[in-house]
Amino acid sequence: MSKGVGRSLRLILAAVIVGSIAGSGCGPETATHPKATAPALPTNPEILEVTTPQVKKFCGTCHVYPPPDCLPRPEWAEEIRTGFRRFREARLPITPLPLQSVIKYYEDHSPPRYELVEPRRATTPPPVRFARRGFRDPEMPTTPAVSNVRFARLSPDGPM
Repeated sequence: MSKGVGRSLRLILAAVIVGSIAGSGCGPETATHPKATAPALPTNPEILEVTTPQVKKFCGTCHVYPPPDCLPRPEWAEEIRTGFRRFREARLPITPLPLQSVIKYYEDHSPPRYELVEPRRATTPPPVRFARRGFRDPEMPTTPAVSNVRFARLSPDGPM
């Protein structure tokens, strides 16, 4: 996989995770537990086996469970470390799964890499016909244009 595609996938996943966290109620959860302190992350060097239901329950506390096949294997460790950092910042009063165990779970269940599929030319006409129709918004200037499009950093130390 090219670095550009991997970076794009990370940006998309980061946007989905940030949006999920922002809309999931992690913030209000903290408000209902003002004295909650984040439990210490387990530091046991032994990597314990975790199950899909355990990972779904833990990760689903803050956001929708991301299936392991939504990222290739090399991308998971960084994503999970970011998620654990955000979990600590949220100060939810639950005990986390061991970090290395969650990383191992995702790496064991994800594809080694994504293969880019070469585009193919259609051998038959499309099943529908599209017709171009003009439209002009009376409030718009005569020549519509885009003045600026750029990536935005989602967190101070996050990817661009």
